Amino acid sequence: MTHLHLHRLNDLTINYLGYYTDNGAHYYYYNTEKGINYEETIVNVYHQILLPFHYIQLNSWWYYKGIQDDFSEWTAPPDIFPDGLQVVHRRLENIPIAVHNHYWSYNTVYKQNYSFAVD
Repeated sequence: MTHLHLHRLNDLTINYLGYYTDNGAHYYYYNTEKGINYEETIVNVYHQILLPFHYIQLNSWWYYKGIQDDFSEWTAPPDIFPDGLQVVHRRLENIPIAVHNHYWSYNTVYKQNYSFAVD
């Protein structure tokens, strides 16, 4: 068994059902449940759709953006998740959350702690 094959066998997103919030999903950044915010929509999706989700994927809509609508920080603005991502995670019964970003912002808050190749 190759090293790569072992990683695939252990990859939650390949082996189990998840709920994706990318473009095309019923509920995502531009489409919440009527009259409620994103936080409540995601929690409702998990508790009301009777499928055995093993994770929820949060696409590039939920975090702070940089100067060119790029990824700046893994923190949710209060208008997206008012109680914060940790509370959302607990309300989702601590299932894993897969996150996505398009590309890193030049002004990401993480560049002070990590090395980035700037192109």
